[in-house]
Amino acid sequence: MQKRGQATLFIVAGVFLMIVFGLLTIVSSDVRELLLGWSKERYVTYDYNEGLVRNTIASCISDLSAAAILQLAVHGGYLSVSPLPDLGESGAPSSLPYPPDAVPVLLDTSGFYTLSEQEMGSRICNYVYAYLGGCLDVASLEDEGFAVSQPVFDGDWSLVGRSCQTSFRGNSVVVKVDYPVLLSKDNYAFNTSNYAVDVRLGFKGVFEASKTVLRDVFRDSVNNSYDLSDSCASLGGLRLALAWLSDDEGVVSIVDPASADAGYDTLAFRFGINGYNLTGSCN
Repeated sequence: MQKRGQATLFIVAGVFLMIVFGLLTIVSSDVRELLLGWSKERYVTYDYNEGLVRNTIASCISDLSAAAILQLAVHGGYLSVSPLPDLGESGAPSSLPYPPDAVPVLLDTSGFYTLSEQEMGSRICNYVYAYLGGCLDVASLEDEGFAVSQPVFDGDWSLVGRSCQTSFRGNSVVVKVDYPVLLSKDNYAFNTSNYAVDVRLGFKGVFEASKTVLRDVFRDSVNNSYDLSDSCASLGGLRLALAWLSDDEGVVSIVDPASADAGYDTLAFRFGINGYNLTGSCN
């Protein structure tokens, strides 16, 4: 009789334990699923923002590099020194900022001054780095609870030199920028840093930009042929615009002294770009 009672007690205890373990399994499964779901949602959100930051910075580097090249083309690389220019209505800077000690001499009387690739690259990097900080919508990221840390450009041009390099390849320039952006929230953080962007700006875009300047500065415009007889002011810009374009893009650039006896005081020139011609001479 006593043994039968003990057996019944063991059975009841076993059933009770099975019920408890079953409930714990169900609860832990729900908790695990809840935690995994929350974690998955959290990391999807973080991954999205990380991708957003990377894409935004890369896109800005491309846009700013193209803008810098056009600025160099239409202004010949001789632009006003700091303070940094205001952003115009289009949102694009109106001139290139660069340190005073990097400003080259203006065109001499011969008009022969073409920026080297190194000089062009330096100005592109200065332009990109000076404006890159305004690309990210930091306020929106902070509204989502992220802490955002990015470089602050304060006129330290040596920082730009250490953080940005360019290399020219025919009709394109590769801009490499080390621009660390730290995004953190809760116990999660990621750091984006190195970018390499291949900026392709075709000769048509460069020519249209140069042509606009010519139209504003010089009087005559007949069949896309411009008479530059009165001034050499934009000659440096046009030469610069053509200097890095490859021959297979249909670009021809001929610049020679009108006369050796003139001491290079007079310059005759012709630029041909895909059917457009710029001709004339200047003193």
